Amino acid sequence: MKSFLLVAEANKSKQAIMWTKHGEEGVMMEDGDEEEDNDDQYRSMFSEYDDTAMEDNEEEGGEERAPDEPGDDDLRRAISDARRDCGTDKERLQFNIKEVASKKERIARRPEGSSKGYGTEEVIEFCVDFLPDLKPIGVPESRYEGRLIGKGTLGRKATVCRDKLSFNQAHYTVLYNSSLVAPYIEIHKNVVREINPGQPESLITRQHMNTFGSWLQTHLMSNTTVGEQLYLLARLPSSNICTFQGYEINGNTFYPIDQDKKSTNQNSGVRFDAKDENGHKDTYYGYIEEIWELDYGPTFKVPLFRCKWVKLSGVQVDDKYGMTTVDPNNLAYMDEPFVLANEVAQVFYVKDMSSKPRKRNQQKNTSTEEPKRHIVLSGK
Repeated sequence: MKSFLLVAEANKSKQAIMWTKHGEEGVMMEDGDEEEDNDDQYRSMFSEYDDTAMEDNEEEGGEERAPDEPGDDDLRRAISDARRDCGTDKERLQFNIKEVASKKERIARRPEGSSKGYGTEEVIEFCVDFLPDLKPIGVPESRYEGRLIGKGTLGRKATVCRDKLSFNQAHYTVLYNSSLVAPYIEIHKNVVREINPGQPESLITRQHMNTFGSWLQTHLMSNTTVGEQLYLLARLPSSNICTFQGYEINGNTFYPIDQDKKSTNQNSGVRFDAKDENGHKDTYYGYIEEIWELDYGPTFKVPLFRCKWVKLSGVQVDDKYGMTTVDPNNLAYMDEPFVLANEVAQVFYVKDMSSKPRKRNQQKNTSTEEPKRHIVLSGK
């Protein structure tokens, strides 16, 4: 039962009447009478609370208390009432223990409210200023940071290329995409036409691709006015090439198809946009078969992807849904397998289950039959 104190002013005698906890009438005081100082008496009655107050004051280190905030009086009054409700010494002891534990919990939850927590914060801020190579918390750094120009990351292997046709195709791809070499391409085509008069243009192009590298080397080796990069391109790359099973460039990771089969991720799909001589743009889809890196000098290395390309007639675009599907078994352009690694975009292929052959005979096992077409999904 909560204790309470009722103070009433008598209308006639103007006396203050105090009622005790049990309802008995207490001391009556006339106007002008002074209440006797019985602090010692009350202190002896509630000596157990004085110890708690002293302990609280010692924990605060003798510091001056901050001005009470709104609601502090109500909280203090509720605690005082709860103490009075404790009928035995054991209950009062348990109440004091809970109060101290609650106070420690508040300090741990809000360390800025305690001198110890404030000191810890100051020490941390001081140490942070002298920690070397400290990176602030925020957006994590990309794993491709510093690798936008290309870097082999998996399965590097240096070999001597003995496939002369593939070597010439790779070298021609580098020359064809160089702005420094572009003026010499048409000159060489005219030379080939003079050697092969009356031949179809397809034969002229094929002959040009097979002989352009050696012709450019002969044509420019005696020219001392060409720049260093053009000179290195005309000199032919080293026959020692590097192959990789993983390559990172333009913020993407690429694998050959064989490495893809060993991995849970698909990184071999590529898309390449090209323009023909009339300026018409075509989009080619394929997958990486090998990753090469040609060496033209100590600081001049060119990465290429050797790919298998889907024939343009095998690419279908659904105008209604904007979905592109390809037939991965309808391959073409075997004479142009190479492409510069920095000129492709990454794509992913998902099986189009609607193109899976239907079962003609329920007893026949058709579990090995794969869908004929794959849906193309763009990468980054």
